[in-house]
Amino acid sequence: MTTASLLCDQLEVWLEIADPTLWPDNPGAWDVSHWDQPDGEWAMEGDVGYALVTKYVRGFTLERGRQGGSWDSTASGSVKMELDNTTGVFSVYGTTAYPRIRPGFGLKIDGVWEGVRYPLFRGMASEWREKPTPDDDNVTLEADDFSRVLNDPIAMDYIPGVDAQLSSDRIVGLLNRVPESQPRSIQPGVATMTNYATTRSILDEVHITAISDGGVFFVDNDGTLIFLNRQRLIGRPREGAPPIFGDACDSSELPYAAIEPRIADAEFGNVVTVSNVSQGNDSQQSAKSVDQASIDANGRFLWSPNQLPILNAAHVQGMSDWELARRSKYYYRIDSFECYPVHDDNLWPALLGMRIGDSLFVRRRPPNSTMISAAMICDGIRIEATPELWKQTTRCTPAVGDIASAEFWDYANWDVSEWV
Repeated sequence: MTTASLLCDQLEVWLEIADPTLWPDNPGAWDVSHWDQPDGEWAMEGDVGYALVTKYVRGFTLERGRQGGSWDSTASGSVKMELDNTTGVFSVYGTTAYPRIRPGFGLKIDGVWEGVRYPLFRGMASEWREKPTPDDDNVTLEADDFSRVLNDPIAMDYIPGVDAQLSSDRIVGLLNRVPESQPRSIQPGVATMTNYATTRSILDEVHITAISDGGVFFVDNDGTLIFLNRQRLIGRPREGAPPIFGDACDSSELPYAAIEPRIADAEFGNVVTVSNVSQGNDSQQSAKSVDQASIDANGRFLWSPNQLPILNAAHVQGMSDWELARRSKYYYRIDSFECYPVHDDNLWPALLGMRIGDSLFVRRRPPNSTMISAAMICDGIRIEATPELWKQTTRCTPAVGDIASAEFWDYANWDVSEWV
C-alpha cells in the first residue's frame, strides 16, 4: 500500500506566534479528515515562539525557482496555505484580546520520511486573511522566503561594491547590508564587477551580479542563501546517484504521471552577443559568439542578455562563448514533469529532498520510437498538498552536455510521405 500524502506525524508546519504562553493548552476536538494529532497536544519548538499547527492545515501550495519563465529565472520561494479556524485560534484578536499573529511572523515546513527530516520551506508571512462564513471558518496564509527582505525598496542611490570586485565578494558584501542573519553558501566567482550608483533592491543587484558570472542566486529549502556559479550545470553535490524518473512502469525508474517535452526557440541562439555596462578601463563594449554549423542547419537565431556589469574584458567573451555552448543546438528538452507519490513510495525521499540545482535523469519513450534519456538540472519546484493527495511538479534545464547530444526527431512519424 502506498502513501498518498504525508500523515500528521510526517509533516511539520511550525507557525510563529506573538506569545506562546497565551496559546490554548487544549485546542479541543478536531475533524479527523484533516491532518490530525489524536492526543490534541501542542508541541513547542523550544522557547522561540513557534507552535506546531499541522493538524489545522487543510492544504498548501509551495513554489520556488523557475515557474515557467526563462532559464535561470529563480523566483522567490512562496507558500499559500489554508488553515481551519473553526475554534478561532488563528484570529488576529482572540478571546484574550491579544494579537497572536503579527506581520512578518515565521513559517517553517518540514517533511519526515522513514526517520529522515527534509526541510521544505523557511520564510515569513506576507499576508494573512480571515475568511469567516456561516458554515466554515478558515484563514489563508501567504508567505515568502528571505528574498522578501532582500527585495525591500531602497530610497536613494548606493554603491554596490568596489571596482574590479570578484562577483562572489560583491554578493557577500551586498548580503551584509541586510541586518537579519541567514546561513549562506556562496561559491567562488570568476568575473570581476564594475562599480556604479544604483537604486536597485539588494535582491535585484545580487541577481544581476550572479547572472554576470553565469550563476544563479536563490534561497534554499532550509533558508540558506545560495550562489551557484557556472559549474552548476553539472549539478549540486549530493549523496548517492541522481534519481531517474521515467515511464517504464516498473521498479527500474521513479514514475512520473505527466511530462512536458518541448522544442522552442525561446532559449535557442546560434549568434550570441553579451554586452557590459560601459564603465571601467579594462572593459569592452560587447562580445559575439557564432555557431556557423547551427546557422546552416537551423537558420540564424539571435540571443542576448541584458547588459551586465562585467569589468574584465576577457570574461565578457568567456560569457558569450559559454552561453553559445548552452544554446546553439536545436534541442529537444524536458521542461517539467509531475509526480504523485501515491504511485510509488520510493518517490517520497526523491521528491522531499529535491533542491534547486540538483541533477536528475528523465527518460521518455515516445510511441514507435527509441527511448530518450536526458540529463537535467532541477530549476523549479511546485508542491500542491492536501491531507488526501500530494503532487509535485519539477521543472528542468538541460545539464552540461545534454543540449549538444539531444537532437531528436521522429522521422518515422513525421515523414511527408505518410501525410494523407
